[in-house]
Amino acid sequence: MQRPSSSRKASSQRQTADEEPSAAPAVQEQANLAPLRVAPAAGRSMEAKLPEDVYMDQIIQKLQLLNYERDFCRRKKPYRNSLTPSYFAVQQGAGANEQFFYFTSLAAWLLQLSGTNIPTPKEFDDPNATLHALLQAMRSLGFANPSYPPTKLSSAHGKEVCAMLDGLLDVTIERKGVVIRKPVYGIERLEEDTAEDDIEDDGADIATMAVQDAADESEEDEAAWGRQSMLVTSPTTAKAAEPAPEKQLLVATVDPMQWKLEVERVAPKLRITLAADMRDWRQHLEAAHSNSQLLGSSWPEARAALERLVGEVGASVEKIDSRERQLNSQFEGLLGQYQDTRQQLVAAQEQYNRCGHRGVYKYHTSCFLA
Repeated sequence: MQRPSSSRKASSQRQTADEEPSAAPAVQEQANLAPLRVAPAAGRSMEAKLPEDVYMDQIIQKLQLLNYERDFCRRKKPYRNSLTPSYFAVQQGAGANEQFFYFTSLAAWLLQLSGTNIPTPKEFDDPNATLHALLQAMRSLGFANPSYPPTKLSSAHGKEVCAMLDGLLDVTIERKGVVIRKPVYGIERLEEDTAEDDIEDDGADIATMAVQDAADESEEDEAAWGRQSMLVTSPTTAKAAEPAPEKQLLVATVDPMQWKLEVERVAPKLRITLAADMRDWRQHLEAAHSNSQLLGSSWPEARAALERLVGEVGASVEKIDSRERQLNSQFEGLLGQYQDTRQQLVAAQEQYNRCGHRGVYKYHTSCFLA
């Protein structure tokens, strides 16, 4: 009877420990929501006042409020990866250019959400020109000139970069109309839940003790019954101990040699080989669906490229035709003169051949007569 009192004592200690930090969740939630408070519209600053990891936690929370994974990361292919808690806090290895492009693209996207007309930067744009355009757009939103030089932002990591993105996120959230309210906690309901948990713990302890006592008693009864059954065994008990016919051990009456021969005869017929059939209609259907989707997604770009190519080829053919007509008109007289000269040359060649045959004939005749 001392165990229930100890369990109640433990539950009361647990209740006291739970009641002490009851006010802590409200303070903790307010601390978590504190980074999401939007700064006033006047006198906005880009100065770095917090460590990089704190800034990154705030940036990721605020970006999730703007659904940046859907509207920024997966806006167009190739898709961008989501931010990690240390992406802009430290340099990302050998991907400095990729990190700078991610930073400028994210800043331009936030400026566009804020209503600023700024073009989306490209990967191989001039870094100085890109940073100048971003800072000029932020000045139009009410940001003061930073005390550090703009070259601090060219590294795309550090406190300055995180502070710039954090301030820009505050303006974007304010412009988008996102309202963040303090959580409201029901204190009475929290006390009722705590009391119910304590009652359940006490009941569970009492039930556990009752089950253990019943188990001990059943073990003692089984041991006593086993000793008694070892001493006396009646015919009724022996008959009840025999298994039922359907649960008895099966004894085979088939000759093992005949069974082996039957197995050897039937085994080849029972063997099933499932080979991959490329003519399966399901595989063809899946391949057709995937190819159709691929063609449907790539057709608009391919059509625009083909139409542009057709226009270029048509313009080139027209230029070639006009140039050919111009050359024919310019060299028409020379072409006629060339044809006349060619005919004269053919006639002279024939006359030369006839004269040459006569000279050879006279030479051979004179030699023969001599």
